[in-house]
Amino acid sequence: MLVKSAPQQLTIAEKEVLKQILEQESVFMDLPLSKLNIDWSYQDRPRDTLVRQIAEQFQPVMLGTFIVSERPDGGYWVCDGATRKLGLEAAGQQDRVVRCQVIQTNGRKQEALLFKYYNNARKQVPLANRLNAEGIAGVDRGLLKIVLKVGYKLVGSGKNTLKGIGFVKEAFDLDEGVSVEKALFAIKETWKNSTNRPDGNTILGIANVYYSQPQKRVDAQVRQVLKRLSPDTLDEKVRRAWGGGPKVGSRIRPNDRPPFVAQVIGQEINRHPGKAGKIDMKRLDELRSSNQ
Repeated sequence: MLVKSAPQQLTIAEKEVLKQILEQESVFMDLPLSKLNIDWSYQDRPRDTLVRQIAEQFQPVMLGTFIVSERPDGGYWVCDGATRKLGLEAAGQQDRVVRCQVIQTNGRKQEALLFKYYNNARKQVPLANRLNAEGIAGVDRGLLKIVLKVGYKLVGSGKNTLKGIGFVKEAFDLDEGVSVEKALFAIKETWKNSTNRPDGNTILGIANVYYSQPQKRVDAQVRQVLKRLSPDTLDEKVRRAWGGGPKVGSRIRPNDRPPFVAQVIGQEINRHPGKAGKIDMKRLDELRSSNQ
């Protein structure tokens, strides 16, 4: 097992060189992963666990911006983002285009300074905190406003703080918040006595049910299902639908869970459709296929 050494501190001379590099005007470019190179002469060895987690649980909202050096010969070299690049490639996304902050350097020595700087001094801001700050600044397109309106929070402690914020953001992006607001209200009203914090992958699954039935009012049907199913009962049915069985030890990856939550709720609606009639499960299946 490789033990990662502590980041090296920058010397006074290195800080002076770095200051000149960082004073450049920021240039942002969208570049394909295939054009980004990794120089292992100064990069850490790949962190296999993180690479695997990114490959298995990647969400676009978590991608962030790569810090990239452009050498005099026009080549692009990753100074911050090598683990993300390897994880995306392991997930078969070699052709993905990513957002990059491009910094002009004279080559490997200056890149090594940038790598040390970001590895030592830059602290990753959790997604929930970033989205909360963007909401306060009014640049999140309304996500925080919806969350607060329903009575939940993005950051903090307590049962009203949402988990799995990446999934909540994905649910918001379905239709600028229409479906996720309905999903949050449905959970709030039907599971108000639950001590569990609402999980983002459940929220996304419920939002998918709303989003997949644009011509049909399904809110009453969704709420009836949630009243019949506690969070634990829904979780058991999701594991059965996934094929993992009812036992707690049968683990389903968070990234795989939302479509099965939607499937279970859709099936439950169609077992007891009432006067509103059955929903179109084909549209749910199409939505699931498009997200794979």
